[in-house]
Order: sequence, then C-alpha cells, then structure tokens
Amino acid sequence: MMFNGHMFERAIDFDDPYGKYLLAISDGMGSGPEARKSSQIAIKMLERLLTSGFNKETSIELINNA
Repeated sequence: MMFNGHMFERAIDFDDPYGKYLLAISDGMGSGPEARKSSQIAIKMLERLLTSGFNKETSIELINNA
C-alpha cells in the first residue's frame, strides 16, 4: 500500500475475540527491497502472535524488542 510516497505493508485485517477490528501497518524500516521484506516479516509475526492468543500489547512489545 502506498501513501504519501511511503510503502506500507498491511496484513492484520480481522475482528479480535473482543469484537474489535484490527488493522496493522508497518513503517520505519528504511527503503528498498530489504525494508519491504523486514516490514512483511514484522507484520507476519504480529499476525501469528495475535492469532495464537497473545494480546496486542504483548505482541507489539515482542516484535519491537526482537
């Protein structure tokens, strides 16, 4: 997804068990193919953590500290 000249990866797109809609974007990974790959990995990790039952705060903290 392109917005204001920045490439964002979007993957989380579902309702959580509490009835809230979740949408995630990843930015700040640099530029070019390596940045895109890093963004895709971060989003995929978030999706896996959330669908495995981790809450959103813990999931984000784990990814940010990886």
